[in-house]
Amino acid sequence: MTQPISTPATPAPLPRLEAGQSWCCANGCGEAVPKVDQFEFSRKEDTSGNLLESLTTPIWVSACCCASLFRYDEKTGEIVDLDDLVEQPSRAQLLGAVADPHGVFL
Repeated sequence: MTQPISTPATPAPLPRLEAGQSWCCANGCGEAVPKVDQFEFSRKEDTSGNLLESLTTPIWVSACCCASLFRYDEKTGEIVDLDDLVEQPSRAQLLGAVADPHGVFL
């Protein structure tokens, strides 16, 4: 039996960037503007394809192609994944939360 899932109405705020730091797209688009997108982690349809239920949660993504973000620091060359900076559920965590005990996604 799956556990109930609660998702926030808004994602955690992004940390402020220092001079020489920028948000970048994980798909290689370069510098990116962060935006909030709704990630659908569960969807139920009837046999005709009509939507019965959709579970989403807001996450930060790149505005260019909705990919994950990372912070790049020009001074140090350090790359830090957004998931290490902001507490938001990863896509894998959300998908795992809706799997039944037999590993079948609902």
